[in-house]
Amino acid sequence: MLVVEDDADIRECVEELLSAKGYCVYLAVHGREALDKLPKLPPLCLVMVDLLMPVMDGVEFIRQLRAGVHQPNTPVLVMSASSTVVPPEGTPIVRKPVSISELLQIIETTSAPSVPR
Repeated sequence: MLVVEDDADIRECVEELLSAKGYCVYLAVHGREALDKLPKLPPLCLVMVDLLMPVMDGVEFIRQLRAGVHQPNTPVLVMSASSTVVPPEGTPIVRKPVSISELLQIIETTSAPSVPR
């Protein structure tokens, strides 16, 4: 799983939580960094992305991911506090703050079942 989040506290908390649940977690601070990492990563079960980030925001990241050659069909889950920025159509979103149990449930239903954790 790839977590793209500019807030260090949230990024580290999500990494700890998901690692404890058995996921292999990769991190990126913004969309550009995430796109640069994709060619080097194994198949991902999910990309979790914030919408408002420096350098490249989540909306542009999702657009470039879908149009690119590296893992374009990987499920994406947006986790954002923004109510003004809208992710691309068909992209599920969970609003921050989110409870741990709600987040884990959404991840289980959104992630690709055929990709190892």
